[in-house]
Amino acid sequence: MSAFGYLIEKEAKQFNSNRFMPVVTILLPVILMLFVPLLANMEIRNVRLTVVDHDRSTLSSQLVDRILQSEYFIADAYCDTYEEAMARMGKGRTDIIIEIPEGMERSVGRGETVEIFIAANAVNSTKGSIGGGYLSSIVTGFSSELASSSGSETVMPLTVNPQFRYNPYMDYKLFMVPAMMIVVIILIGGFFATMSIVNEKENGTIEQIHVSPARK
Repeated sequence: MSAFGYLIEKEAKQFNSNRFMPVVTILLPVILMLFVPLLANMEIRNVRLTVVDHDRSTLSSQLVDRILQSEYFIADAYCDTYEEAMARMGKGRTDIIIEIPEGMERSVGRGETVEIFIAANAVNSTKGSIGGGYLSSIVTGFSSELASSSGSETVMPLTVNPQFRYNPYMDYKLFMVPAMMIVVIILIGGFFATMSIVNEKENGTIEQIHVSPARK
């Protein structure tokens, strides 16, 4: 058997003889992966929304109603200009602004694509990014319904700017699980190194490691 094989055999015996190692290796990652994303709830609700509706049409009213029907947004104010809405955001009175351009209903009726502008308050980065993702998702869903009803599913009547390319629905669990995997790897590596040293000292074999020759 090669030196690597003896090393694997030694680690396997040490793993089976220590009741704490299986707990750290198996139970700890399972607990972190299953319960931490559920306990660390990052869902955002009651996001204050300011509407700047330049179109004032039936279609724009339907879009605003669709947004406010969700459990995430509450209507904060209706402003005539974007500058007025930004003034409210500067004073911390609103979290997200949605600006609907003039002639949206007419442009959609002609089969043109209309851009909906969203401005999120980034002072609270979590609330701004997740709230912006919720709003983008609602507008995209509304646009898909318009495309289906018009029979042109290849052309989206409404587009949103800015766009969230990774995790478009801003589901926080998709962000947390990869990060938790790195944390688990770091923790397990530290635990194993610590337990190996302690185990060698308890068995009285730490001196053998100290005097073992190391290749250059």
